[in-house]
Amino acid sequence: MTKVPDRDEWFLMEHGLPRPQWSAFRGWARAYFGEDPKGEASAQFVSRWLNRLSGALGNGYHMDESANFQLLSQFDKKGAANQLAWLESARLKIVRALGEAVWTRKGKHLVMRFGSHDDYYRYISYPAS
Repeated sequence: MTKVPDRDEWFLMEHGLPRPQWSAFRGWARAYFGEDPKGEASAQFVSRWLNRLSGALGNGYHMDESANFQLLSQFDKKGAANQLAWLESARLKIVRALGEAVWTRKGKHLVMRFGSHDDYYRYISYPAS
């Protein structure tokens, strides 16, 4: 597996929060190893972003993950494990009902669970570039 570097230029700081520069990362990924058939490089990039974001948000935010999900939250370890188990269970029910064809995307699903309205609005309220 390719190890994705943690580059500052991939995360623009706006209003004190890191904003991922997807085009810069994707350009590097295409140049470095072409396709990302399992979404592993993208998952590593998202992990780097969530770790930076949790540090910038403070207040106990952290990133946890399961086989199919990456979760940013303030849950304690047990709460995060319960949330991830619920997400995996919901995914499995959908796959059983509709088949694997509904999961055409590569990599993990991102879930951001903000602990307050203020944190949520702080995250979404910035001018899109």
